[in-house]
Amino acid sequence: DLYALADQISNGLRVRPIDGLELSPWFEASTHRAGVRRKAYVTLGVPLITILEPQERVCVMAHEVAHLAEHDPRRAAILGTALDTLETWGFFLQAFPSYGVALSPDIPTQDALQSAFWGIVRFIPALVVRSYHRLLLRLVLRQSREAEYRADQRAHHSGHSCEWPLRTDRRRQPRWTRESGTVCRDMEDP
Repeated sequence: DLYALADQISNGLRVRPIDGLELSPWFEASTHRAGVRRKAYVTLGVPLITILEPQERVCVMAHEVAHLAEHDPRRAAILGTALDTLETWGFFLQAFPSYGVALSPDIPTQDALQSAFWGIVRFIPALVVRSYHRLLLRLVLRQSREAEYRADQRAHHSGHSCEWPLRTDRRRQPRWTRESGTVCRDMEDP
């Protein structure tokens, strides 16, 4: 039972138990807080949990629950809401093509002109919204990365024998390298 596992992990990490568990059709694992009371939810993608071994599921769940104890600025109430709002606005303001019906077969360009006009009208606000979103993400990148490393450490020390291939020394920065045809993550000195 996933709820029993989440409660066991929460007790091991000494954090408040999660308020809900969500399943999604996407290949993902994430945590978020919702509502005025900031209830904690863990989202697990069905494709992800079906391919993982039982011990790997425990480690993924431990990592996600460990995020609830860390102070990732992207998950904070005000900044997290601002980032989500800007991302949603940016999505809806991007220039979707207009699939309207031409009023007359004699004027087939009317629909294309109308679509181009609204695309231009939405371009500037979309650019501003996406720029603010990128700026906020860049401002909290270092703290978010450190919170990710701390969640890895907490999950590793949760008592559920989670072995992580990533060393979490805060003074080192990750880099991607290609060794023997596979992409692996290792650390380099700053």
